[in-house]
Amino acid sequence: MFAPILQDKEALLPVEGVNPVLCTARQLEDALEDGDLSLSDVTALVQTLRDSAFLRRARRLHRYVGGAEETTTAKRLSAVAERVIASLPAPTPEAFQDAVSPVRFAAVFTAHPTFALSNPVYAALADCASEEVLPDEAPFFETHRRDGPPTLEEEFTLATQAIIRARDAMDQLNGALLETAQHHWPEAWTSIIPRPVIATSWVGYDTDGRTDIGWWDTLRLRLRMKLFQLERLDQQISASGALAPALTDRLHKAIACVKTQISATPTGPDAEAVARFADALVNEHATALLNVDDLAEDLDAALQAAPPAAQLPLAVARAG
Repeated sequence: MFAPILQDKEALLPVEGVNPVLCTARQLEDALEDGDLSLSDVTALVQTLRDSAFLRRARRLHRYVGGAEETTTAKRLSAVAERVIASLPAPTPEAFQDAVSPVRFAAVFTAHPTFALSNPVYAALADCASEEVLPDEAPFFETHRRDGPPTLEEEFTLATQAIIRARDAMDQLNGALLETAQHHWPEAWTSIIPRPVIATSWVGYDTDGRTDIGWWDTLRLRLRMKLFQLERLDQQISASGALAPALTDRLHKAIACVKTQISATPTGPDAEAVARFADALVNEHATALLNVDDLAEDLDAALQAAPPAAQLPLAVARAG
């Protein structure tokens, strides 16, 4: 339908120095005025081009990570762990720890994408890219546009969802490293703490570039991120099947304390609210835990006391 219009010899020819896109737009404009083309035709073409671009992007994402099939991914990660061991200056757990404990890569989720697509479209794009066999047709959406600009809360939600998926992937990598170490050094592997990759977020910290973020927003979001980390660790310990009453008791108290701090976070420069917030932060700082190292001894004790089946998942949780 469009080819005869765009290939019409009598149509406006491109002129040197004139944008060819503008020339094409003029041809389509003339066709619409003459009734040779309808708005529904243009809409259908835009949707076709849009869906084609969607599939191309899904294919690029799929190729970029080499696919997302779980068995294949597990084999690739195990191969990475074996390559690390093969490259060690000495085949010892100490050399392995020196190789896998320094941070090699850091992913910072800035939450500053163009936000050109709506969230369901982004989710569909990720789902398509994660399929073992990519679909031939894009999922139908009336529009890919967003309903409105994202809010800070929405940005935070999107960033944390991305970090959770990244955290799951990093746990897979750490699990492969630890499992390989367990095979090579069954008596010493529990001392190894791999942390070659980390992930964090910049959402809520851009106070010099935006007017919709106050310092209270920054602290509230940071506390929420801390809460997610504590709750994730608690869930991992529970799922491992290990009994670690001292560790879980400290975690539960920290979780409750951080929730209280989040509730006390002010929503503006109110002096009394700021005072209450400061009191919650300062007077309960030990209970809320200031550093991941605060749990190191309890985690090590839980790992050493855990049954063999629970040791690997506990070691992965400790590495995270």
